[in-house]
Amino acid sequence: MNQLAEARPRRQLIIDRPELVPVRHRVAWGVLTALFWLAWAYLWSPVITLAAWAVGLYVGYRNLAPSVFSGEIWPIVLSYLAVIVVIGIVLLGWAQIEFRRFRSAVRRRAPVPVTPADLAALDSTQVGLTDSQIAAWQCERRLEVSHDGSGRIVGAAVLDATPARGGSAASTPTSAGTAQV
Repeated sequence: MNQLAEARPRRQLIIDRPELVPVRHRVAWGVLTALFWLAWAYLWSPVITLAAWAVGLYVGYRNLAPSVFSGEIWPIVLSYLAVIVVIGIVLLGWAQIEFRRFRSAVRRRAPVPVTPADLAALDSTQVGLTDSQIAAWQCERRLEVSHDGSGRIVGAAVLDATPARGGSAASTPTSAGTAQV
């Protein structure tokens, strides 16, 4: 294995720096998260009450039973059921319309392969990579690309000496296996 690759510490792929987020944003997101958890618990409260009633805790039963037996709750239940049915019909209708609209459309096509010439043309205004450099880099198994402060490619280091697809390096490597552009 390459000694240069072993000497460097492994970088994290996910940047997690909460200390860089302003305090007011962290507090606002914390309060918003707490409110949504409370709303979620409130939505589950009927199920929790029913489970408690089934186990023998009658607190929910004492609150719910007078309205059930007096008939006050049935208009509310029927209106909820009506809303559920209307929403279901709207969603099923929308799904049917979208199905008919796109049933004959082929939407999943393979992307057009990008050639080294296309990549070099994209970079022509920046540093001036050649087709042969890009083709050689594409044949390598492991490649570390270096960028400057504005994101332009300034060099590439081959981390594994064996090419993946039998290619050969067209750029001249410098002392640490880095090809300077």
